[in-house]
Amino acid sequence: MFCHQQDLLLRMSNSDQADKPFVIFNKDTLQEDKDREPYRMAEDSEKSLCWTPLDTVFEENSEQGNRWCRELPFFSDGELIYTIVRYTRASYDSPVVRTALEIYECEGNILRFREEIFLYKNEEKQPFVGSRNKRDYLSRGSIACNGRNLIWHSNNRHHIFDCGSGVRVHKEHVNSTDLISTYDAKENYYYHMDACCYSWLKRWRFTNFKPRVITKVVKELPDLPIVFDTSKSEILTKIKEIKEKKEEQKKKDDQNKETPMTNLFTQLALNEKPLACKHVS
Repeated sequence: MFCHQQDLLLRMSNSDQADKPFVIFNKDTLQEDKDREPYRMAEDSEKSLCWTPLDTVFEENSEQGNRWCRELPFFSDGELIYTIVRYTRASYDSPVVRTALEIYECEGNILRFREEIFLYKNEEKQPFVGSRNKRDYLSRGSIACNGRNLIWHSNNRHHIFDCGSGVRVHKEHVNSTDLISTYDAKENYYYHMDACCYSWLKRWRFTNFKPRVITKVVKELPDLPIVFDTSKSEILTKIKEIKEKKEEQKKKDDQNKETPMTNLFTQLALNEKPLACKHVS
């Protein structure tokens, strides 16, 4: 169970839900919201989060393994969805060969595989396989990821992996027989408690681990031709007329401001009778 944006999502293995990656639950009624369009995988997605049937038959592969998508921990940063899956030799109960972090993009209710990062327990690139208890190992833990580090909180340990190399950079044992945990991305705290006795609740924070900051990409729009309709054309015509009237009035005002001496020289140049001038003695 986890939250993605405003949706509460559960992963259910019921026969009528196995073909869905998640089931949307109503936060008020805590029942399945059947009025909502369910999440589904994109047709061109390279990998799927739908349940792998237990009767699936794979050829044995001790090097690459076979991917089993069953009980998985999930985490959402509001944009991307993260999970870890295990690869076994053949059947679901056969030995684990390797483990991978998978990242999915989500547009609306459409999920699309984006990236896969295989996890290693040391710099020698020895594959990380986790506990040998294959059925319960991934179902009881929780993860958090910010694109740089992955934190996997299992039932009695927490592991920190570098997302660039997939190598585990830190491991710490938690004194508990059956630990359950959850990550609060808003406050950036991990909470965990012992599921056997519920006698304590602790929280911790990984130094230098900060939630991923989501940046919205603004798409550039293509240049569109400017088209004027009839109303816009009429308005422009009126603006032009008003501008021409103002320019004409300005010319008249400039002419009226000319001095009598200027008018005198103008009339002489035109051989016109000059205006009478009064001589002052």
